[in-house]
Amino acid sequence: MKRRFYMKLKNKKLIALGKGLKINFNQKSATISGSYKWLRFNIHKGGIKATAKIPGTDISYTQDIPVPKGLQKWSDTKVEVVEKKTLHVFFTREVPQYLKSQYYNLYSIIGLIGIIFVFAAFVETYFFFVGVFFVYLKFMLQRRTDETALAYKDAYRFFRTRKFDKSIKELHKVMKHPMADKKLKLVLAECYLELNDEDKAYEAYVDFFSAIDPIELDSSDYWSPKANAILMSLERENYDLALSIAEGLRGEDENIDFKLWRNYFKGLVFMGKQQYEMAIHAFKDAIGKKRSMEAPYIDAHYLLGVAYGITGKNSLAKERFQRVYSANSNYKSIKNIINEIEKGRKVSHIIEDIQ
Repeated sequence: MKRRFYMKLKNKKLIALGKGLKINFNQKSATISGSYKWLRFNIHKGGIKATAKIPGTDISYTQDIPVPKGLQKWSDTKVEVVEKKTLHVFFTREVPQYLKSQYYNLYSIIGLIGIIFVFAAFVETYFFFVGVFFVYLKFMLQRRTDETALAYKDAYRFFRTRKFDKSIKELHKVMKHPMADKKLKLVLAECYLELNDEDKAYEAYVDFFSAIDPIELDSSDYWSPKANAILMSLERENYDLALSIAEGLRGEDENIDFKLWRNYFKGLVFMGKQQYEMAIHAFKDAIGKKRSMEAPYIDAHYLLGVAYGITGKNSLAKERFQRVYSANSNYKSIKNIINEIEKGRKVSHIIEDIQ
């Protein structure tokens, strides 16, 4: 779950200066924004953001002009605490260097010159058209030599705006590059999941995790794709892949108990492979000395009872089932199991009926 920290601003004030110019005051800063024909700009303490649109087309160009770091105060630094998602970890706004041609930075300078001329339109109107020409020139030149880099930028933009089908199309273009980062497969998988195409998402996960040792991947950053890949592999009975990824759930994170999830997933794998003694050890390791009956602890207790029942350990199975029933009498088939136990039926026979 993403944690957001909100702050209510007081004494917020907006002053209109006319001709599209506005000053927005709040407690700690002031922002100037405005527009002129096809130009929009926003001036804030971090710098200037300008967007120019070529008339009669859908082509626009945005340029961020930051304040030099030496002019910024250390007190202006803000830290945002959020759970890392694919967008932040594997997909960044900045185009990777290996996707850029040797002319990429030159074209960026041409675009910047165009923006400067557009700004100068406040002095002489014809500067606007000179600026539009430079922006258009930059756009056309990059289309010829930096198609993959532009596809990356488009894929990122579509991902942020939740146009996942379009992001997938652009990501496939990027993945054709011989140096494309394999982690983009995880972005593909997330796009497919957003579109409810689990089969395509599973294929992307298999391609990624089959080509790398999951233990080498930081579990905090890779927690979401690892968990998704394990569950999908279990559904498709690809137990070897699920076990390989589960073994890679190691590390420390204050929000995630990797030891719990590693052993819980291993228990699910061994249950699927009908290796019940190993499943018992895995679920016991997952539970440890914790008394919690929240997920996935309650499921570990339930499945531990099932494994005990299958292996003929009836008294241990009854004990686990009683714990689950006491915590949640409506959990899965626990009510029927307890009723059948009270009727004197053997646990192993009850398990056969619910499998």
